Amino acid sequence: MKEMHALGHPLLESTVLDRLRDGDDNDSDIWRLFIRNYIGLLPRRIERVRLCLTSADFEGAMDSVLSLRSSSEMVGAERLAALTGHLQAALRTASEHDVTTALPGMARAHLDDLSRCAIQTKNRLLQVLS
Repeated sequence: MKEMHALGHPLLESTVLDRLRDGDDNDSDIWRLFIRNYIGLLPRRIERVRLCLTSADFEGAMDSVLSLRSSSEMVGAERLAALTGHLQAALRTASEHDVTTALPGMARAHLDDLSRCAIQTKNRLLQVLS
């Protein structure tokens, strides 16, 4: 389960998934619903990041990146959380004077990797559910 990325982040962190399963004392399928909900919302979260970056919406970009990062951490999607963390750091360094050019540039620099990783994460989580 711990396939490593060149940056040292696994696609999924199995200990997080184990905690989700083990913490589900009353209903053994709640963790599955949690993961299904994450998978279902993932395309919208990626699209919101894309839209906010390409339209130079700084506040929206920070909010959407934080949402994607925190939800990814909650299901153990370590690589996607790390990629999102890199984007979050880049956003923090963008000055308000160059947001109109910096954010679309960040879209070009980060969205392909985020989208590709989101697809890989979704596919691996679907395997976990089966």
